Amino acid sequence: PASAADPSGKFALADLSQISADVPRGEDRKLVEAALKKMFRSSTSVSLSRVLDAFRKWTLPASTAIVQQATPTSSGPGLCVLCSGVVDVLHRATGASEAQKVCTYDRSGQCFGELELVFEPSDARAPGARKLHWATIATRTPTTVWV
Repeated sequence: PASAADPSGKFALADLSQISADVPRGEDRKLVEAALKKMFRSSTSVSLSRVLDAFRKWTLPASTAIVQQATPTSSGPGLCVLCSGVVDVLHRATGASEAQKVCTYDRSGQCFGELELVFEPSDARAPGARKLHWATIATRTPTTVWV
């Protein structure tokens, strides 16, 4: 069915319950660790290891919305590290009938969803607190991410 963020109805909403219990190991751990080191440069190796251990593998089919525009920021996985596949970010401006692609993630190790970490204050009622996703993030191909 169509939604405000995706009037075409072409994206199925991703199921968070399908996130595996697998933690990153071997090459996948190195991939996630390298991405996190870029973002959290001042982290100690102990704190970085704890964050790494919190990541889980999520495999998604093509044409799946990881998050949908205008849904609560509390929905969705937050920070994602791309392992494989192609993911598009689509934004539908107010009054527009269709979403426009604003960027694409297609390289292993790229991160998306990290802005939700910045825009999630401890008091969601605080002035300026973002309450809704700004864009739809959807898989173009079968995709694996670490969340």
